[in-house]
Order: sequence, then C-alpha cells, then structure tokens
Amino acid sequence: MKKDFFHILLERSRVGGGNDRKGRRVRKDSDLPSKQSTRRAHSDRKSLNENLNPLKRYLHQQVGRPWNDVHSEMCKVLKADSAVQLHVLGHIKDFIEMHAVIKKDGVYYKPRYYRSGDYKLPGDRLYVDPNDGVIKKTPHEKKKKYKQQTPLEEFIEEVNRWTVSEKKPTSRLELKDGKLYKVFWDKLVKEYTRYNIASTTHATQDFNKVYWGSNPWEFNRALRFSHTLWTLKNPYINAFLTKIAEKQEQTEKRAAAEREARKLREAKEKADKK
Repeated sequence: MKKDFFHILLERSRVGGGNDRKGRRVRKDSDLPSKQSTRRAHSDRKSLNENLNPLKRYLHQQVGRPWNDVHSEMCKVLKADSAVQLHVLGHIKDFIEMHAVIKKDGVYYKPRYYRSGDYKLPGDRLYVDPNDGVIKKTPHEKKKKYKQQTPLEEFIEEVNRWTVSEKKPTSRLELKDGKLYKVFWDKLVKEYTRYNIASTTHATQDFNKVYWGSNPWEFNRALRFSHTLWTLKNPYINAFLTKIAEKQEQTEKRAAAEREARKLREAKEKADKK
C-alpha cells in the first residue's frame, strides 16, 4: 500500500456548512424564526466525504493473500491513533466479510445488526476464509432473466393481488389449458381444489373486493392492457373491465359536478361581497 494512500481517500472536502446550514447566523432579522430550540444549532454538522473506491479496489487486488498480512500493511499507513484514519479503517468491514461461515451450498455471513441467523453472501463479495485465513471472492452470479408476462397473466396477478387473502383464502383466478378458472379453497384439505369456469358473477364479486379494498384507478396493469384484454372475448374479463369503465365514468361525473358546484358557490360569494 502506498504511503499517501490516506490522502487519496480523504482528498475531498467535508460535506456541510454554509449560510444555509441549520442553526447558522442568518443575514436578515426577518429570516429569524419566532421560536427555536437550543438543539437546532447542533443538528446539522459537517461530515466526512471520503472517497472509498481506491480502498475497495485495493482489497480486490489482494485476493489470494493472507488477511493478516494485508491488514498489517494497511495499519502501517492508516494509523489507529488518528480519529479520521480510524474512521476509514472502520469502513473495511463494509467491503470484506471477516467472519464468514463456509457451508455446502456457499459462503454465509452473520449480520452485524438486529437480525439473527446466517445469510448467503452475494456474488463478487470478498471474505476471509476461516480455514486458512486467505482473502477470497465469491463466484460471479449471472442476473436472473425474468419471464415476460402476457397481458392476461398480469391481469390475473393483479386481480389475485387485491382479492386473495393469505390469512383467510377463499378463491383465486387461474389460467389452465388456455381457459380462465375460478378456483375455490377447501378448508378440510387446505388447498385450492374446486375449479369453476370464471363467469360474470365471479367478475362482479371480485370487482367489489378490488373497489372496496383499494380503488379502480390503482388497477394499473389491467387498465394498461385493456385494449388487448378486450380481444380475448372472455366473459369474466369483459364484465370486469366494464365495471371499471362504469365506475370511472361515475367518478368523473361526480368530480365534474363538484367542480361546477364549487364555481357557482364562489361566484355567489363574490356577488354577496359586492
């Protein structure tokens, strides 16, 4: 590690300060608040603005070396008797896991705060092998490719999101063999077992749950692909979308009537003042 490594990390000026800072002396008496606590002047202080990217790159270059040797080299440059340099040393644990747990299916770590149990380290993360004390890196993980949903699949997902209760399940929508079914919950078996073709009656029941549970305006996915869903000519979907269109029309008429009433009320108030 270079001797000037500390200056590279802390070459930026600190964040905070200026006349806009809370508690600073104002330029005009008119800007003074009517009431102010004594704590306010100490609530917005300056903070460090360190550049930790060189530290992260340095640690990644040390893969394959013993952690004790790397840590000793860093402590020769970053002294623990300096508050600022000690603060930088505290950031090392953000880039390397020093208390890793090796398991059959990967490398795990124990969270430092609040949570209990072991959590799997993500890809491209540094850790100290507890067996030999060498710095290693977890394998690179490819990003998962999520399957693109069709408008019908998104419509079903959105309906179930607003109508299916995890605590008290009753029924849900399912697409099976190209047909739309309403599947009912069996309390004895505790599974969805009874399949019925989704009908307009089911659509009315589900729409009432969606409307009273949220708001038709929040049913974004169904409305976004409504032009595609109409072409499916499914009785359940057509009834559901018709209900949404009717409710939106009623809401728009009610809002227009309220605007007109407000205008008349304001005009009457102005006339009375004159």
